Amino acid sequence: MSRRLLLVLNDPADFHANRLGLARAARQAGWDVHVAAPDEPAAQAIAADGWPFHPVALDRLGMAPEHEVAAVLSIAGLVRRLRPAVLHLRAVKPILAGGLATLLAPSCGVVSHFCGLGYLFTGARPAQRLLRLALRPALRAALSRPHQRVVVQNADDAGTLLRAGLVEPGRLALIPGSGVDCERFHPAPAPPGPFIVVLPARLLRAKGIAEFAEAGRRLAEQGAAVRLELVGPAVEGNRDAIPGDQLRAWLAAGWLTWHGPAADMRAVYARAHAVCLPSWREGLPQALLEGAA
Repeated sequence: MSRRLLLVLNDPADFHANRLGLARAARQAGWDVHVAAPDEPAAQAIAADGWPFHPVALDRLGMAPEHEVAAVLSIAGLVRRLRPAVLHLRAVKPILAGGLATLLAPSCGVVSHFCGLGYLFTGARPAQRLLRLALRPALRAALSRPHQRVVVQNADDAGTLLRAGLVEPGRLALIPGSGVDCERFHPAPAPPGPFIVVLPARLLRAKGIAEFAEAGRRLAEQGAAVRLELVGPAVEGNRDAIPGDQLRAWLAAGWLTWHGPAADMRAVYARAHAVCLPSWREGLPQALLEGAA
C-alpha cells in the first residue's frame, strides 16, 4: 500500500482554514496527500494550490437518507480507486459516511477527528434526540474499525463518546485543539478607540449569536462604550442558522454590527480588544486559539 493520505472534509473551505498545515507536514514527510470534499466553489482553491482534489457526494446540510447513502458509496468508491494508507475524516458527517464506507472498501488506517460533536449531539429537541438514537448504531459501526483512532479536542466530548459506547477507550485520543501558527498570529498593540469585542463564527444559533446580541442590548441600555462585532458568513439551508430578519433587527437596534466573512482574520483581531465565542459546544475553538495568540 502506498504512503497516500486521503483527507475527507464536509466543507472544502475548511482545508485552507484548518487542514493546510497537516497536509503540508504530511507531504514534507513523503506522503502523497489527496483531498475529498463536496464540489463547491471553495474547492477550486484546493486544486489551484496544487493538491489533488476529488469531489464526493457529501451533503453537509441535509439529512435525507438517499443523500447519506450516496455519500457512503461515493467515499467507498474513491477509497477503492485511490487505496490510501490512511483515511483522515474530519467532522461528524465525514466520520459517519467515511467510516461506513471503509466497511465496503479495502482496509486502510482511519483517523476520525471530531472537531466538536456538533448539531447531532448539542440539541435537546425531541427530533434531535430521536435522530441521535437512530444514528447511534451507524456511528458505532463507523467507529469500529480495528485500525482506527478517534480524536477529540476536549474531555467532555471524550466522555460523551465513551459513555455512549461509541468508541473503545484504547482507540480514543484527546488533543489540545488543532493548533495555531504563532508566526501568523502574534501579539499586537491595543488599538485606539472604543472597546471592541469580536465574535468570529458562522451565524448559527449554537455559536451563541443570540446571547452575544443580548449582551449588546444590555450594554447599550447601560450606555457602555463597548462595540460588539460579528465576523463570519451567513449560513443558508442550515436548520440552525440565524434567520435574516432576526439579524436585521439586531443590526437596526444598534446592539451589534456584522462584517460578513473576513479574508484575513489577523486584521480582525488587530482592531479588536477582546475575542468572544459564547458557543454552546465546541471542540477547542480555532477562533479562541487565534485570539489568544
